[in-house]
Amino acid sequence: MNNERANKNLNKVFLPIILLAVVFITAVAFGQQITNFIADFGTDRAFGNIKPATIADLKVNQPTVHEGTGLKTVDFGKAVKVAQLKDRQIIQSEEASLAASLGFTEKPKETKGPGLEQGQTWQSGKKILEINPKQGRITYTDFEPVGEKKVNSAGEAKKIAKDFLEKSGLIADLNVSESAPVRIEGSLVSETSENSNGFEAIFTKNFESYKIINPNFQGYARVIVGGDASIKRLIYAAPAEISKIGYYPVKGRNLAMKLLSAGQTKMYKIVVDGVKYSYGEISNVSDVTINKMSLVYVDDGSNRYLEPYYQFEGEAKLTDGRKGEVGLLINAIKDNYLESD
Repeated sequence: MNNERANKNLNKVFLPIILLAVVFITAVAFGQQITNFIADFGTDRAFGNIKPATIADLKVNQPTVHEGTGLKTVDFGKAVKVAQLKDRQIIQSEEASLAASLGFTEKPKETKGPGLEQGQTWQSGKKILEINPKQGRITYTDFEPVGEKKVNSAGEAKKIAKDFLEKSGLIADLNVSESAPVRIEGSLVSETSENSNGFEAIFTKNFESYKIINPNFQGYARVIVGGDASIKRLIYAAPAEISKIGYYPVKGRNLAMKLLSAGQTKMYKIVVDGVKYSYGEISNVSDVTINKMSLVYVDDGSNRYLEPYYQFEGEAKLTDGRKGEVGLLINAIKDNYLESD
């Protein structure tokens, strides 16, 4: 009898505590759902979780990162856009027009490599033109040595490149984004102002309200103009179209700055003494000072999305005393809406 009474007394004490604990845990969980709902209000996550874009990280040693005295951090609100892209194919009349403008008179050969779509290849002497109509890709190379110098400025080269694209019917929706002197030696083209014998002009598609830093599937033309005014190279991707837009919760600027300081970024660009370095070519970066923050878009060729990224730009100091310009990226979408690597 005494035991039963004791158990009843214990139940009277502990049952309310257990019930209160269950109510508290449920309220916290529900409250977190409400908090997340409020925080993510105005987003639709139209494409489910997004796989982060593939970015060619330069793999430099992890430098110390500082905020510049004049750095203004930017608040991009609660949501950022993600745009889904749709291919544009190259039609037969465009193929014929381009081949004619480059001086090819023979019929093309049908080509198909491992895992590739059916394509067309024209060859005349040291000139080769390859077109993959379904993927909207074109490459052209003229291996002839550069002749007597006729082009003296990037402005002249841009005009030659633009006239060539217009004549070939490839200029639609493309705008000049940058140009630079280059050195052409056989199949190699290097960006340099010393001993240059040509110019590179890059044309990209202007998507309204998207600042795209890596022209890829969204449409671009890379034209190398020789100092003799000839077209030496063409790499072209037909401009894609935006088929759908989704809205995703954005990382707060404070979190972005913490990730920056912690080294959770990808250094995609470094220019030292006018030379733009690629993967594995430079590693002795000791210090980075960030002077600018902006929202940019990265074109992910495998997923076919334009993805939003925080871009941090600034000055790098190298261990050998040189200085350079750098660009670092952090995905702007909240991590819980990104696929894990």
